[in-house]
Amino acid sequence: HLTWRSVLGIVVGLIGVVIVITDGDVLSLLRNGLNPGDLLMLGAILAWSIYTLVGRRIHDVPPITSTTIQAATAVVLLTPFLAINGLQWPSDAAGWGAVGYIVLFPSLGAYVLWNAATRKVPAATASIYINLMVVFTALIGLPFGFGISWVQVLGGILVVGAVVLLARGSSLRTTTGPVEVS
Repeated sequence: HLTWRSVLGIVVGLIGVVIVITDGDVLSLLRNGLNPGDLLMLGAILAWSIYTLVGRRIHDVPPITSTTIQAATAVVLLTPFLAINGLQWPSDAAGWGAVGYIVLFPSLGAYVLWNAATRKVPAATASIYINLMVVFTALIGLPFGFGISWVQVLGGILVVGAVVLLARGSSLRTTTGPVEVS
């Protein structure tokens, strides 16, 4: 059931994400259109949403098994792109260290933890936190010399506020039951 809190949280979060991404120049989306990176991100969000909803319905599969199946599927789906574009293996220890880090933490670790979390809380509650990717991406750029404008800070505050609003609404529903929109 959609509540006033969830509708407000979704709208405020979306506004915040758009502000952070466009640095407050929302019309730039109309002028410039979506670039390939934007399209890939939209595809990733769609795939992640489907993955979360489907994964939530599979109760008898342990998180590590689900992660293994997902990784095997990704290998099968990405192999044609590898064949077309070729593969360059790292040439030094630092490159292999980076590959190892990616394999262990964002690839395996994140999926295992996500699958375990969505067994404990509803997928909709867990998915609320995906909005924070935009904020963390902007913050990760700071040590690399990318600045953040005051407009992006405002957008980040809106995103964090929406996450808090949605998370509190979700915890209220689990303790008091759903609240109807009136």
